[in-house]
Formats: sequence, C-alpha cells, structure tokens
Amino acid sequence: MSDPIHPDHYRDRDGSQIDCSRAQKAGLGLGGYRSYLAGCAAKYLWRHDQKNGVEDLRKCIQVLHMLKDTYLEGIPQNNLNPTPGGKQNNKVEYGDYDPT
Repeated sequence: MSDPIHPDHYRDRDGSQIDCSRAQKAGLGLGGYRSYLAGCAAKYLWRHDQKNGVEDLRKCIQVLHMLKDTYLEGIPQNNLNPTPGGKQNNKVEYGDYDPT
C-alpha cells in the first residue's frame, strides 16, 4: 500500500514527470490553484476528528506546505519577502518539515 500522505496514484504515470499537482496548477492558474489548496486544507482540518484523525491533520499540514511553496517559488531562501514592517525576514519557519 502506498503512503496515505504521498499516494502513488497522484504521481507521474507515463514518464512525463508531470504529477497531479503540477497538472492542477497548470489547469487552474496560480490563483485558482492556491484557492483549491486552501479549500483542501480546510476540508482536512474540518473533518479530522470525525474521519481519519491524525492522518487528516498530516494531510492538512502537507497541503498547507504546498500552498506556502506557491508563495516561495523563485525566491531564494536567504532573500524572502520583507515583512509588513519593512524588515527583511530571513527565517524559514517550516523549512524542510516532513509530516511523515
């Protein structure tokens, strides 16, 4: 059985190296993809205590990291966007967190 947080059925099937999330982003556009991810995170958080417990919380965290990554793409980790007060924020709070 594949990992429930990183299931095989969402991965590249034909050698193209295009997985489900890349296809969704291409089809929905960046704004639509971000909205989709936010909705998925809300769904997992909402249902966790009634359905899959910790597994749904792990899925929620994974989706939130995917959402965060859409904001960090193309930005070097040592040059993140300035904070609202104008100060440079060079801290990556979640780094390479892997919820597995």
